[in-house]
Amino acid sequence: MNKLLRVAFFEYSRHVFRRRFLLVMMSVPAFIFMMVLVVMVMVMIENRSQPWGFIDKAGLFSIDQLNSLIDRNLVEPQTREFNAEEEAHQALMSGEIEVYFVIDDEYLETGKVSAITKSEIPRKSIDDFTRMMRTHLLKDLPGAVSYRLIQGSKLTYQTTQVVTEKQNSAQIKVLVPFISGFFFMLTVFISSGYLMQAVVEEKETRTVEVLLSAVTNHHLMIGKILGIIGVGITQIIIWGLILISGLLFLGFSVMEIIITPDLLKQIAALVALLIPAYIFVSTLMAAIGSMVTDIREGQQYSAIITMPIVIPYLIVTMFMNDPDGTIPVFLSYFPLTSPVSITLRSAFSSIPTPQLISIFLILMLSSGLALWFSGRAFRIGYMNYDRKTSIKAVLLGADSESK
Repeated sequence: MNKLLRVAFFEYSRHVFRRRFLLVMMSVPAFIFMMVLVVMVMVMIENRSQPWGFIDKAGLFSIDQLNSLIDRNLVEPQTREFNAEEEAHQALMSGEIEVYFVIDDEYLETGKVSAITKSEIPRKSIDDFTRMMRTHLLKDLPGAVSYRLIQGSKLTYQTTQVVTEKQNSAQIKVLVPFISGFFFMLTVFISSGYLMQAVVEEKETRTVEVLLSAVTNHHLMIGKILGIIGVGITQIIIWGLILISGLLFLGFSVMEIIITPDLLKQIAALVALLIPAYIFVSTLMAAIGSMVTDIREGQQYSAIITMPIVIPYLIVTMFMNDPDGTIPVFLSYFPLTSPVSITLRSAFSSIPTPQLISIFLILMLSSGLALWFSGRAFRIGYMNYDRKTSIKAVLLGADSESK
């Protein structure tokens, strides 16, 4: 056990305490930050205050009523009322306004409104105009009734399994699986690549012969995998801290998110499934490193492992529309597509407990078989350091099939 832990710590430290690891760790949050920044800038541009006007052919508004709406911050101060379309059109063409609305003279019967603009109608102007019309039309109702009609209903729905409250804001229960699946892919692609590269380097330099003189091939491989799991956990912890810091910066109550019972149950199920899935993928990557002759060849073969992982994201609409359909359920049971499939399905439906248990058992069995295969590949591969080892040779336990 002591030798196993020493191998694991060595494998962990050789990757974590390198400048490359720090660069990779910070590049992912930096990329996400830049993407969020771009989205925020686009939203700000879309929602910026833009001057607009209207023509009231129905005679709904008076100057005093319009000024009252401006004073109550329900309408932007630069909003203008025009008496004729020619005047409004001239203001539009000269750039004084972005759009003007024409309220039809039979608006109360037909609800007809025309919007005239030089290009695309600004979203903010549409929202402002809609709010102005609703507020004005409801002005004679009691304040509480008017407010509720403008704000709309707050819908609560109940299923046979859980009661939730649906709001316009994004549900954290949906975000957690998406974030978990995204972090899983990043962790697998980065840390398992470290493991494959380490195995190939040790095979090329023949330092593995020295290592195998002190520990068995299975202990050496298990120790390496434990070290890489530690690398992956370190990545997730750092990214998680950055994510929580970002949520705090944006004003989210992190404690309210964490202590939600349903969310805790969801996270526990995801962790229980993602850990054996991570071991399975990392072990296969290590086996590939043991069977090839150089890192470039290993990267080519690793695509066979990594490509299926992203398949669920390519058909995400299928998971959204029918998360319990035949294909999503099948992909949940297939070990390589299972991690992301489970995260996507849990975002849109409640996965039955028997399915979760059976998927967990399949992943555990697959991880055990992968560890066995990787250990044999490691032992046979180092004896053929200058030749590629075939799968048949690993299964037979001999090097006669090496190419």
